[in-house]
Amino acid sequence: MAIHYNAFRPTFERLMEKVLAGVPTENVQVYLDDVLLHTPDFDTALKSLHLAISKIKKAGLKLHPEKCKLLCWEITFLGHQMSGAGVAAMEGKVAAVRDWPVLRQVARWIEQLQEYNFTIVHRRGGNHTNADGLSRRPCRPDCTHCSRAEAQEVEAAKAWGERCMALRLDESADWAKDQREDMELSKILRWLEGGRWWSPRAGRLEANHGQPGVGHFGVNKTLHRVRRSFYWVTCWRDVQAFCCQCDPCTARKGPTDQSRAPLQQYRVGAPVERVAIDVLGPFPRTPRGNRFVIVAMDYFSKWPEAYAVPDQEAAMVFEALIEGMFSRFGVPAELHSDQGRNFERCVDN
Repeated sequence: MAIHYNAFRPTFERLMEKVLAGVPTENVQVYLDDVLLHTPDFDTALKSLHLAISKIKKAGLKLHPEKCKLLCWEITFLGHQMSGAGVAAMEGKVAAVRDWPVLRQVARWIEQLQEYNFTIVHRRGGNHTNADGLSRRPCRPDCTHCSRAEAQEVEAAKAWGERCMALRLDESADWAKDQREDMELSKILRWLEGGRWWSPRAGRLEANHGQPGVGHFGVNKTLHRVRRSFYWVTCWRDVQAFCCQCDPCTARKGPTDQSRAPLQQYRVGAPVERVAIDVLGPFPRTPRGNRFVIVAMDYFSKWPEAYAVPDQEAAMVFEALIEGMFSRFGVPAELHSDQGRNFERCVDN
């Protein structure tokens, strides 16, 4: 049997249960591919061990010597320590939890928080937007990767020239002139002066979805188009709702799932009222030249019949059913099939 076969372990367990059927159940435990023999004394252990090994040898199986542990007072089985005293947890697994290292920073925070009486409340990451970005830095302050990234950002800022990166504290009175000379603010000023600024969100969405020359694209493409000119906090949510409520998109795409009627019982009240028929095969050709089996069963009495035939053509199906079940029990009121061509032509004939 292949080791990587999905049903290998339960199949092996059932096999070992059959092989060790003669060994007392209070002395043997089989779990998947592990077998454990335990007895109250040494003499019983020898007898049970001899009986188990003889049955395994008789079944044609072999034991791996390196995986066998014989005549032990204590043994590890399924992650636990088994002995005459009972079942105990393994020391190595307990030590891994007991000796879990505590970070110095966490220990310092715990010590400082002991002075306060507080209640810890979980807040989802989506709602925790006021967290400080510096407190989420995932690496050490001397991280070379972050230092290189920050240096690249500084070089990029220098390449673009002097930009409005922070609040200027000078007492310059000519703010309008500085804003017009700024690369980013000058674009906004031109938009405001030219009347190209939309304040309602619906207008921004309508301008980027469904207008002539824009098209009815999906959520991702519409969102990308909107963010080229605008940004607000709930942008993705508003774009998704707008695309889902678009009437042309809904009418063209339609529902994604197909409506299906609920399953229900199809009752029958008399023998041969409804007969189910089906064809099995192809099978290896028999000496008589048959390769298929026609199966017919009455729904009411559960009476089954099977006919071996050389092919599954409509004429052969019709002949087998007429000379078989129908000639002895009568023609049923209903025939239940998978609506194959052979069955449909059989009913038409």
